[in-house]
Formats: sequence, structure tokens, C-alpha cells
Amino acid sequence: MAKLSGLNEAEIRGRTDTELLTDPGMLERRRNGELPVIHVGGHDFEIDWNERVLRHVHDSRKIINLRSVPSSSEGKEIDFYFHTGSGERIYLPAAPTRLPENVVLVTLPNEIHLDPLGVARSLGLDDLYFMRKYPLQMRHVARVTQLKDTALPEIVRRNQIEKEIAIGERQKTKSRRAKHIK
Repeated sequence: MAKLSGLNEAEIRGRTDTELLTDPGMLERRRNGELPVIHVGGHDFEIDWNERVLRHVHDSRKIINLRSVPSSSEGKEIDFYFHTGSGERIYLPAAPTRLPENVVLVTLPNEIHLDPLGVARSLGLDDLYFMRKYPLQMRHVARVTQLKDTALPEIVRRNQIEKEIAIGERQKTKSRRAKHIK
């Protein structure tokens, strides 16, 4: 542990592995209320795990509610669509027929990676409970994927075909009705 932490044996006596692997200044700032920040598609957000939100650093009215964001099937990541221009979460229609402009898929690590201290406190655990496996970080960068690199273009293509078929069927039905009326 002395080698890993860059201290001598006397300096590490009486300290836990987690305390040695965590920057004490960073830990103190977090304990005093400073929130971690994540960079998402050109915008910075504070991670407020107590409220379960990402709050835009420069416009506190812009909030991404993490309570309503689904996790991946394994629960290891959090995905949502994000408009890079406005800095806001975007909700796509159930059956999109076009790719929205300036929208990306954002993937965040799960909450323990984002704020291990905040999650520990929310569960009534010791501040350091998760930090041996998930070290405290005060700056994160979200993974951003262009929509063209997701399954969405294929979904849009299928929806467009289904829409065209439905329009064609309606037109045929109208034609048949018109013939019966004459």
C-alpha cells in the first residue's frame, strides 16, 4: 500500500486502504458539499445524487432527472438522448420516422461510479463504503454516441416503411369506398 499511495510505512499506519487510495483534499471537498461534475455533449452538469439529478453548472433550470432515466439491462450504465445545442435531455417518439438533428445518445456510468460518497450516504453507509472499488472522482466525461452509430437509423427506416405501407392501405380503402358510393 505504501508503494501504491506514494507514502512511507510510517505515514500509512492506522489508515485504511481506501483512505490511502483517495485524494484527501478531494475527499474533504466532497464531504463539505462540493458535487462531482460530468461533461455531457459540450455541457457541464453537477451530479446531485441526493436529488437524483444532473444540474447544469451554468443554468440551474436545466436538470436531467436520473429517477426517470432507465439503466442498461445489466444496471451498469444509464442511457438517454441529449440535444447538444440546448443542453437538455430529449424524448424520442415511440416510433420515430426521422433522426433528430443535434441529438446524441449519452451513456453514463452507474451512480456508484458517478458519486460513491453520495450513494453511500443515501443508503446510510459510511462515506468510504464504495470507494475501494469505485474511487472518488470529481470530474467525469460521459460517453457520447452519434445517432448514426446506433440502431436508431435502422429503426427509423423500418418505421418509415411501415408508415408508407399504412398510407398506401388507407388510400386503397378510400378508393374502394369511393367506387361503392358511385
